[in-house]
Amino acid sequence: MEEYTCYDILCDTISRLRKQADITQEQLADQLGVSPQAVSKWESRRSCPDIGLLPQLARIFGTTIDQLFGLSPKAEELPDTQPIGIVKHLPWPDDDDFHVVVYQGHRLRRFFIRGEQQNMMFHYNGPAQNVHCAVNLACDKDVGGHVSAGRDVMILGDVKAGHVTAGKDAAVHGSVSGNVRAGKDCQIGRDVGGKISAGKDVTVGGNAMDKITAGNQVKVGWANGKMKAPRVAFTNKGLEEKPGNASSENS
Repeated sequence: MEEYTCYDILCDTISRLRKQADITQEQLADQLGVSPQAVSKWESRRSCPDIGLLPQLARIFGTTIDQLFGLSPKAEELPDTQPIGIVKHLPWPDDDDFHVVVYQGHRLRRFFIRGEQQNMMFHYNGPAQNVHCAVNLACDKDVGGHVSAGRDVMILGDVKAGHVTAGKDAAVHGSVSGNVRAGKDCQIGRDVGGKISAGKDVTVGGNAMDKITAGNQVKVGWANGKMKAPRVAFTNKGLEEKPGNASSENS
């Protein structure tokens, strides 16, 4: 089951508020200076509005940017009997996962100025279950579930049960049982049991059991599935590089 992210909340809120205001997608698009197709993509979660449109969306719907993301319009006072640290109306379900976020004052940071994230790292020293981090994430031990980061993910052990998603680079020194998705480069030290996709390069030290998609190049020991990339190389077999869209075959 896919994670319900803050961007999903934003898209759903735009759809709900537009219908409550009884305006069409075309009318909303005219007010924002975008195409009706763009509004349709937002409401179907295929894309998100540009950050510069958020203040205008808030004005059109008579709300705040926080409320567009499902946050409470103002902080609620906690009763004396409620433990300090419990926060309501956060943009993710109340689950057992670890959510590592950044607060600036009392405001939850969901967007970062270019370059800010590279200076922020959350270091998890121990076996981890499901971890979702808004900035860079480093795990020293094995991970037993889904792992995601707004920028880079680095795992020194194995991902034994779950998937890895990185906004930029993903690096796992061990093996991964599930899927791996990286915005730029993806490096896996050993075998991968699921699909791999990266915006640029994919490097797998062991075998890949499923489909690999890369924007530039795939280097893999061997693969049991289809590979889609401009360049593909099987490092364990000593084969020459091949053009993209190649499929390996089991002997």
